[in-house]
Amino acid sequence: MSSISPRRPALWLSALCALLTVPAALAGAASVPQNGQIAFAVQFNTEQLYSVRLDGSPVRRLTTDLAINFQAVESPDGRRLAFTRGSEGRSDIFVMNRDGSGLRNLTHTRLDDYDPMWSPDGRRIAFTSRLTGDDEAYVVNADGSNVRRVTRSRGDDENPTWLPDGQRLVISSARAGKLAQIYVVRISDGNAVRLTHEHVYDAWPQASPDGRWIAHTAGLQRGDIVLMRADGTQRRSITHGSDDDAYPAWSPDSRRLVYERNSHLWLVDRDGRHNRRLDPFAAGGNPSWGRDGTIFFDHSPYDNEEIAVVDPAGGPFRLITDAPLDSDIEPHWSSDGTQVAFESDRSGDNEIWAMRADGSAPPQRFAGPGGLRHRAGLVTRRDENRFREQPRRGSQRLRDRRHG
Repeated sequence: MSSISPRRPALWLSALCALLTVPAALAGAASVPQNGQIAFAVQFNTEQLYSVRLDGSPVRRLTTDLAINFQAVESPDGRRLAFTRGSEGRSDIFVMNRDGSGLRNLTHTRLDDYDPMWSPDGRRIAFTSRLTGDDEAYVVNADGSNVRRVTRSRGDDENPTWLPDGQRLVISSARAGKLAQIYVVRISDGNAVRLTHEHVYDAWPQASPDGRWIAHTAGLQRGDIVLMRADGTQRRSITHGSDDDAYPAWSPDSRRLVYERNSHLWLVDRDGRHNRRLDPFAAGGNPSWGRDGTIFFDHSPYDNEEIAVVDPAGGPFRLITDAPLDSDIEPHWSSDGTQVAFESDRSGDNEIWAMRADGSAPPQRFAGPGGLRHRAGLVTRRDENRFREQPRRGSQRLRDRRHG
């Protein structure tokens, strides 16, 4: 079954991508301007973290480092995010502040650590680790100290989620056979109580914030979202059909769930009503719900390119565009080095946009399908003429992507 297995990010050579993207961008860009910085297009084709709200605001990118980042979950106080970083076979649990600062690796193990989940009081994080050769549930303090193994079974124990008492975890476990089932495990001694006895895989359990319900995915060749009481009774499917539904996560009020369906985010009420795709449109997986209604998820956009700047001496780059669903390419500096013109498909057509390099104002379109046009205060006519003379590799690349 495609979705009833531990989520593993696709292995992409992000470092190689960066090496290939930057020289290509530099070859098509203007010479280093008066400000001494180099502008280039950076391609994001690794798993990155994003957030979206239900008020119609656009998707927001949370990570920009080209590492493989996935499974973001917010701390109970809303100040930090725990997430997984790394490729298949070598990943760790990280924590950072909501603004991206304070990044810290909590686990530093030689194999896979994933599935982070905050305790109700925000002091500990449960996660899955393959440190012993199979999947087991662990708990670590939020500062990285006191790593503790919770489960010790012959089958894989994974996807831990906390019950409100902070003393027990709900896990998916194959300890009784090949088909994983849902168990409640006491952290103090590992004592486990089995909740499901089905002839299907039961995976990715999520306890509701009020402690009354457990949602999980159940199926063989495809999955449905299934709901049951915290004691395992009153089990029922709340999604149905031929689609593959996985990774359910509760809203703060325990009334709704967000989940992944065919690599897109969907919402459903606890009783199964109002099942709909999340609007604004958001592609991705591993969703989680923050205390203020923000939904976090991860996505490998593959065709997302942004404009970045970097000092010639090296060091970290800084994004000056941020349109996760679009491609911004072929940057060119204005003569005074204060603005950057670039090509983008963000409006649905390949057009020329410009913005201030310090990010103090949003990008503005100044050339559309009808050709370049001068807009006072953005780019001079001299800059327009210089842009006309540049090779149009980017235009062909966007056309190939749109029509191929």
